[in-house]
Amino acid sequence: MGKLVIDRGNFTDLTSVSNLFIDEYMPNANGEFVKIYLYLLRLVSGHSTEITTDALADLLCFTESDVERGLSYWERLGLISLSRDEDMHVNGIRMEAYTTNKFYVKSILNSSGSQVSARAVGDTFYGNYEDVNSEPALIESIAPANAIPAKHKYTSKEISAFSKDPRVQQLTFLAQTYLGKTLNSNDVNSILYMIDGLNLSSDFIEYLMEMCISSGNNTLGSIEKSAVNYYKRGITTIDDIKFDTKIRKSIYKSVFKIFGLTDQNAAKKDVNYISKWTETYNFSEDIIVEACNRTIEHTHTASFPYADTILKGWYNNGITELSQVEQLDEEHAKEVSEKFSSLQTSKASNKSCSASLKKFKNMDERTYDSIELEKMLLSSTNRK
Repeated sequence: MGKLVIDRGNFTDLTSVSNLFIDEYMPNANGEFVKIYLYLLRLVSGHSTEITTDALADLLCFTESDVERGLSYWERLGLISLSRDEDMHVNGIRMEAYTTNKFYVKSILNSSGSQVSARAVGDTFYGNYEDVNSEPALIESIAPANAIPAKHKYTSKEISAFSKDPRVQQLTFLAQTYLGKTLNSNDVNSILYMIDGLNLSSDFIEYLMEMCISSGNNTLGSIEKSAVNYYKRGITTIDDIKFDTKIRKSIYKSVFKIFGLTDQNAAKKDVNYISKWTETYNFSEDIIVEACNRTIEHTHTASFPYADTILKGWYNNGITELSQVEQLDEEHAKEVSEKFSSLQTSKASNKSCSASLKKFKNMDERTYDSIELEKMLLSSTNRK
């Protein structure tokens, strides 16, 4: 077979997509999320554009929750950073580049109606868009956030200097206490790398240390490896690590599976719903799974609010076991049946009354003259 020759033609209006994105990120991503990310690239590579979450959802034939899940997914992978307003609506997106360039998009995708402007890297755009502060949108080039720093082997002099740092002192003491041994140079290097190389907070490292040791990872090497994995995924705070731990529990995976999600593209508000069902309603996994299955059956969409309505109703009815749900269904079906029977009886009764009334109305009416009646009465009296 001969070679194919591809002619570019007059193809000048284009959006650049990194090979790294295609090779490393796209294969594992949901197709809908890829479309969202590509459109963001289109915004920052083209001219000034105005858009909202519902407009983007309409454009891509998604729901707004799909857009929010897509944005959360790319945020968790470190390709974008999101800022939110007091109502937790997205009001800013920072496009995190793979190597050296990043883009900043001012006030994009705000469900309350804020607008967006975007330009290619290196441009400073004073646009015609309107936002709360009417500030110019600056697209800037900065260093990558989630590139893993090379591990540095610290010298004795450097270790001695770091030993005066209160954070190092605290973590060294805790590590020796938890592990029950004196730390060697490799252990100290691990602590310094997490503090100095990865720039993680001492509180985060302490929390991670406790979590790893409680799960049986009793070496600072394994703790360092966990820290690197979390850093790579953009998890650098205790709240982030708690969120990540939570969504890996069985109940969260079960719900995500029913709704066609993964722990990587789960939105925080969706996770908060599951937390509400398990912690506030105190429901077991089988009850929650039943509600989610009914949600898909009735709505054909992954609607957390709809599932919450079902579970709230069960909670208000004192449901604690799945068998009680079946009993409640039977009682509801019986109640509906009785209402239907009562309605049918009422209709039959009304129909009978209507027929009698109609029959009465169909009788021939007589007309009398008052003078004639008086004559008839007098005639009858005279005969007597």
